[in-house]
Amino acid sequence: MSTQYLREATVRSVLDGNLVEILIDGKVDVIKLIGSRSPVAWDVLNNKEIESPSPYAKEAKSRLQELLPEDSNIYFQLDFDERDHNNHIQAYVYLSDQETMVNAVLISEGLAKSTAEPPNVRFFQDFEMLEVNAKQSGLKIWSEPNEKPLVAQTISTVTPSPIIPQRNSSKPSTLNYYQRFPQQYFAGANVSIYFGSIHIDEVQDLAFSLQEVVQPIYGYASYTADAFARGTRLIEGQFTINFKEAYYLKAILEKLKHTDKAKAPEDPFIAFDNVGGGRQNIEEVIKHLDPHDFDTYAKQYQKTIWGIGADRTDIASLSEFKETSPYFDQLDSDGFNIVINYGNIDSSLQNSTTKTIIGVQLTGCSQMLAPTGQPVLEQYSFIAKDLDGFI
Repeated sequence: MSTQYLREATVRSVLDGNLVEILIDGKVDVIKLIGSRSPVAWDVLNNKEIESPSPYAKEAKSRLQELLPEDSNIYFQLDFDERDHNNHIQAYVYLSDQETMVNAVLISEGLAKSTAEPPNVRFFQDFEMLEVNAKQSGLKIWSEPNEKPLVAQTISTVTPSPIIPQRNSSKPSTLNYYQRFPQQYFAGANVSIYFGSIHIDEVQDLAFSLQEVVQPIYGYASYTADAFARGTRLIEGQFTINFKEAYYLKAILEKLKHTDKAKAPEDPFIAFDNVGGGRQNIEEVIKHLDPHDFDTYAKQYQKTIWGIGADRTDIASLSEFKETSPYFDQLDSDGFNIVINYGNIDSSLQNSTTKTIIGVQLTGCSQMLAPTGQPVLEQYSFIAKDLDGFI
């Protein structure tokens, strides 16, 4: 079973059936178990033990100490939110075998109740099933006559993958293994989008798809394809941004051009007009160039290559485009890259990854206005060269 989404830590002490003090990366931290709630034995506000805890609080703590003895190595897995309001790490904790989840053990043995803690609800439905079994068996806290399950919140946005309790073949009555969730999922709220190196926080949504031409090849008298030939591919997509002001995106693209692509063309023989008379390349112009006119020719050369002067990077200047120029003339033939970061890239605890849409060329822009009081949105369509290739 893959362990790439588990973090390793060392147990310092068990505070109660809900909290474990750990040592990770040389620092002391506290893990709060997600989805299971044992009777409280630790006063978080005053950072001390409760003198008269609820029934089974001491037993839950003792059981967790058995599972997680001091200086033992454990593994933990995060859900959506990394920390709670007390700055405790919220996690599912596993023994060194990386299979036995202590959250589930406590619930199955009647030492904790299942609780929904949105958005951390990956195993909520599975914990509820374990709770039902413990309650029907009258285990521990469920042996109390007035004990009731915690009020569950309605969960409609997450469908957990099932945990399958496996029984030890030598002890068929003892549940001791719990299959952990195999991978980390990402939510749109944990995605950040960059155009090149510029973070675009106004993006409301982004959609893209890759289409590749595939041609079936049939042999003589074949009714089904004997092989397939793959050909050209193209990325198509669209994104929506909050409309802030005219030429907002053009200004970003202009800035991007001078930050990520601020270099002269690699080909020194690109021809341009009206410099020194007639159609000449840059080397020919330099040979006959008057040193006093160098700046003038340099700006004209840059305008020929990029389609706009170097000093025209503000929105006011972008409104001066001529009707004969392309609407998105800030883009050269290479376009720009859209970089999508999934997860919290600044966190050492959470998983993260990146996708890159390469060589983006904008193809259209649209707006819809309605008297609803909602923010005005602007939608852009694009095509691109490739997906997840070399930048």
